[in-house]
Amino acid sequence: MNILCWLQEHTPLELAHHQAHCPYCQARHAAAQRVFALFEGVEAPSSTRTYDELLLLLPRTQTPRRALVWQLPALGVALACGVGSAFYFSRPVAVKQPTKVVALRPNLKNNSALPAISQRQHGVNVVMPKETKPATGYKHKLPRPALTPREMPISIVEQDDLLYLNPPLAAPELKQREEALRRSVAGGDDFITVALPAIAATDKGVGTALEAAQKEQAIVDARLVRTMTLAIKAQPFSQLCEQLTKETGITFTANPRVADDEVTLYCTARPLREIMRQLAKHFGFEWRRTGQEPQFSYELTQSLSRQLLEESLRQQDRDALLVKIEEELRAFQKLLELSPEQRKTRREQLQEKMSKDRAAFNEYLRLGWLDQGAETVLPKFLQLSPDELGRIRSGQPYEWDLMPGGVISPALQRQVKEAFQNPFGGGELPQRDRGPITSLQGRLLLEKKEDAWTLRGYLQTNQGGIGLPLATAPTLANAAIDNAARNKALAKDPALQKLVSLSIAASCTLKHHSFPEFDEFTEGPKIIEADALAALHKATGQDIIGDQFLRLSIPVSVEKKSIFQALCTVGDSLRLHWGKSEGWLTFRTPDYYAARPQEIPQRLRERWSVTKRKNGSLTIHELAEMGSLPVAALNSAHVAQAMIARYGLDEWPLIRAEQARPHWSLLNQLTPEQREAAASEAGLAYSALRPKLRGAFEALLQLPTERPNPPTFRDSRLWVLRGAKAEKVLPNPGVVFTYRYDDPAIYNAWSPFNGISGMHEAMYQQRFSK
Repeated sequence: MNILCWLQEHTPLELAHHQAHCPYCQARHAAAQRVFALFEGVEAPSSTRTYDELLLLLPRTQTPRRALVWQLPALGVALACGVGSAFYFSRPVAVKQPTKVVALRPNLKNNSALPAISQRQHGVNVVMPKETKPATGYKHKLPRPALTPREMPISIVEQDDLLYLNPPLAAPELKQREEALRRSVAGGDDFITVALPAIAATDKGVGTALEAAQKEQAIVDARLVRTMTLAIKAQPFSQLCEQLTKETGITFTANPRVADDEVTLYCTARPLREIMRQLAKHFGFEWRRTGQEPQFSYELTQSLSRQLLEESLRQQDRDALLVKIEEELRAFQKLLELSPEQRKTRREQLQEKMSKDRAAFNEYLRLGWLDQGAETVLPKFLQLSPDELGRIRSGQPYEWDLMPGGVISPALQRQVKEAFQNPFGGGELPQRDRGPITSLQGRLLLEKKEDAWTLRGYLQTNQGGIGLPLATAPTLANAAIDNAARNKALAKDPALQKLVSLSIAASCTLKHHSFPEFDEFTEGPKIIEADALAALHKATGQDIIGDQFLRLSIPVSVEKKSIFQALCTVGDSLRLHWGKSEGWLTFRTPDYYAARPQEIPQRLRERWSVTKRKNGSLTIHELAEMGSLPVAALNSAHVAQAMIARYGLDEWPLIRAEQARPHWSLLNQLTPEQREAAASEAGLAYSALRPKLRGAFEALLQLPTERPNPPTFRDSRLWVLRGAKAEKVLPNPGVVFTYRYDDPAIYNAWSPFNGISGMHEAMYQQRFSK
């Protein structure tokens, strides 16, 4: 039987590849239906189910009434190829013991190209070994060119659970970056994988371990074939894993690296394997299997290489912003060559054009900024060394002396005079009775906000100061969103043509509060991404997965539009990218990698909100805990709005104010008993602090450097005042940190927004008597 020889002489990988690209074999798919009938209780193959999944439906052990002419793995090859007639595989053979059903495992060690295909005028034959000949008349239509195993689809090459659940990165850029990181990180997975086979040749113990690892990798867990219907709305992965464990009986856990990340997922009758795969693929996570068969456990985590990959992408975005800022500053260089009279003439010419021409408007602003002080500080940025530029990049201010030796050049004196007296921008105008300028400093600061990075320049003299924006670069969070252009290939997708209508109801309302804020707030009803995805799933019936961050948006509605148009409308309004992957609608925040460090765990938000609703206010312990959050979370305006609107935490501005953060940091390092003492009338004694915290106490006094005598701390204390007591010390403070030092006592009081220092005992007590 030549067909038998043909099957025996080719590897499973070659056969799987041949079946995937041979039109003749694909046409014989119907004949394979008869082969499946040999298995009791196995349904016929469908377009949405793979052969591996059909094999998994079989019991782990069974005694078939009809067996095959050779071992069952060879039958799996025949099924994949779909060639030959059913009678070749239907002769009964006695079976002495139950047969264990396993899935096809192609050998991937040989990475060479598949055998060449000989071409003829009316068809082609598969090239066979010299000692065998193909069956007579066994001709195929011309197949696609041969592919190497690396280029073949993963669904054909790899079939075991972990490889299916943990797909490779989809974006080409991510693939390239991951490979670069793997090469650069010593001790990575690739290093161990490559080295083990060479050691195993001389070390029996290592060889045994390698063989065990290969067997472990080839395991298939039949429990993951079951279908599930899920409705997960803005839940952390820790809760999702608990729900999966409860509904399936399989142990699922989330590693602390990913436990607090949130997901929104809606699906109907999806195999658990597909759900797990989509979670890993969408978020860049992976599933790890532990335990013994058949009671395996699964942990969702993020590998170190993926963490390094995310950080490299964040750094790439930051570097791109700096490049944009430098490009914008280059536009100033030509203007620097103009004299003051030429600048004035040019500004007058631009006044007529700037209302219609954006470029003319930007040039008009730059000319004004040059006269306002940019002429003095701008050249310094273009001359910074790599170390100095790195300092600015890290968010630290860069300062330099413009009057070395107390001498100022005539040209610089003219620039400073014009900057402070220029009506184009607001500066503190020097008064004649203040005397001559005795000090002059320049300062550069990179202000990092979610929507844009801004390089600001400052001039500071003994008579006043002035600051202005030199250049601004919008971040990915503020980049233009055009989902229609992004998903142009899906515009005619039949599954997205149905007409739908939806109206997303507001889930919270944002209102202004009494405390000062540092970002512009837009009051009114708001929604979050999860609200929109829930409405889309209800209206379209499509399976949906998306990330979830603390970002508020205006409610959006769609009236009788196709699903494609509805997805574009919602995505553009909420500033989300949507796509389609393996039958799922996917939603992604454009600046996903930058948004992750800004998030606050849901467990903390819920606990603070419950305390606020129960007691009417937060205790000093919750406030100190908030103050210890990462800087990225405190700086986020999106997070601030959500904390106020969705969780009712009006105290959030008191926490995120930069002036208050060192004080909250000190409180967070105290014991609960010490925090209670600081909030009492007696206050917290300086002597009760450990040495490290005493240093922080002294630094927060903010004493002048020219103080003649060092302060004394014999009876020093700290008070944290709130409510009516705080308002007697400072206007509208929210909270006041009062430090007492020296003998006789002196008081320094600081709030998140203002402060006063150097108050004597009588002055301080007088404020409480009002």
